Amino acid sequence: MGAAIVGGGSFLAGCGGGDKGDSGQQTASKTTGADPCGDTTGLTEADLQMRKNLKYVVVSTEKGKNCANCKFYLADQFGEQCGGCELFKGPVHPKGNCSSWFAQDQG
Repeated sequence: MGAAIVGGGSFLAGCGGGDKGDSGQQTASKTTGADPCGDTTGLTEADLQMRKNLKYVVVSTEKGKNCANCKFYLADQFGEQCGGCELFKGPVHPKGNCSSWFAQDQG
C-alpha cells in the first residue's frame, strides 16, 4: 500500500474504539473536540495506519508548511473547512501537515 498520514496520539485518542464496518474491519468513529476535520468515521484500521505512517498532524509545527499549501491537498473535499489528500483517506485540516508535504507548483 502507498504512503499514509495519521495524527499524533491526541488526534487518534478521540476516535474511540470504533465499530465494525460492512467489510468486518474495524472503523473509527466520529471524533469530538476542537478539530472540525477530525471525523474519521468509515475509515478502516489500514486507512488510519496510513495517516499515522505519514505522521499527519492537525496543526503544522513547521513554519510555511501546511496542508493548504501542499501539492497533494484537495481543497473543500469534506466541506468548507476540511480538505482531503491525494495520499491518504479522510478529512484533512488546511493547517495540518504530514511527512510527505510537497510545495505546490508556483507556475
